Amino acid sequence: MASEGAPYQRAMVVVAHADDAEWGCAGTVAKWCAEGWEVVYVLC
Repeated sequence: MASEGAPYQRAMVVVAHADDAEWGCAGTVAKWCAEGWEVVYVLC
């Protein structure tokens, strides 16, 4: 959760295949989550 006064941070990961996010950007998503970002996945 973002601390009071800090900008709210959200990310949407849009992928075509179920494993694309894990292969392509898992490290970045893990970093965002550790920093308290809200991350959602969209599978097209």
